[in-house]
Amino acid sequence: YKPWSVLKPDFFVEETEEWIVYPWEVKETIMKLVSKMRGEGKHIGEIRRAILELGFDQAAVDGTLTDIIN
Repeated sequence: YKPWSVLKPDFFVEETEEWIVYPWEVKETIMKLVSKMRGEGKHIGEIRRAILELGFDQAAVDGTLTDIIN
């Protein structure tokens, strides 16, 4: 549950203000981040490092970057 949500659920596990990426959207999120960072003029090494620093799995990052580059 996010404190600024319009609807407050009757039940929730915890409240958070953190960014949440669900397992089924990891690749899509990485692709959006890559696109945004490329638009900012960052090179692929900087992008990889920044995404890994956000806490994404290295295999997911490297696999997605390979798909994008090839």
